[in-house]
Amino acid sequence: MDILKSRRHKARSMDEQLIPLINIVFLLLIFFMIAGQIRQSQNQHIVPPESKSEKPLVRPQVLVEMDSDLKISLNGESVALDSLPESLSLLPDVQHQSVAVKADHTIHAQDIDELFNVLREQGITHITLYSKRGV
Repeated sequence: MDILKSRRHKARSMDEQLIPLINIVFLLLIFFMIAGQIRQSQNQHIVPPESKSEKPLVRPQVLVEMDSDLKISLNGESVALDSLPESLSLLPDVQHQSVAVKADHTIHAQDIDELFNVLREQGITHITLYSKRGV
């Protein structure tokens, strides 16, 4: 009988020793959930052109990206230029939102102008073109 009691006592003792470890793991999980910054992933292959403007950027509600291969993404999801009007119309109240365009610095102006025309046709009047600060 004493052997069974000692085994139960050892098992309970080992379980009780794990409780502080479990508490620490959960506290770390909660800390990183609160302290971590969740933001939309952006296409790292797009290098915006340089700018000499010191005006700060207003955070956009809609992001349109165009890479060097002229591939377009709307809020991180790939979309063709032809189907961009449909995708924009699915967004709520897009005409009154700030739309940011992040285009690669190697793209020609006429390609960006085609994108701007599509945005204007959808009634979007506030368009911001991303650029990186010049040296």
